[in-house]
Amino acid sequence: MKLNRVIVPEGQKNQRYDLDNKDFFWSRNSASPFPQVAEEIDMELNRYKQDAAEITKSTGISDVDDISKLWARKHTCIRFSLTKFPSETFLPTPPTSRL
Repeated sequence: MKLNRVIVPEGQKNQRYDLDNKDFFWSRNSASPFPQVAEEIDMELNRYKQDAAEITKSTGISDVDDISKLWARKHTCIRFSLTKFPSETFLPTPPTSRL
């Protein structure tokens, strides 16, 4: 860790995390001894798993990863739709009915 930044290798790319006072876990545990921090990590991980289980149970989605995939797919569709709008308008004009 350097300058409150942690770099975690993930495959061929490194993921960077900045830790500051806005990070609730960092602010609560930065001055704690390691054994206590390890317990806090376990508690937070269990809390996260419980929250994820509640979300998946209430939405009918079987896995939390499915939520991010679903959101990414919707986001792509919305972005594609917005690129198809005429540049002068935000909403497309409704189709005219032919009788």
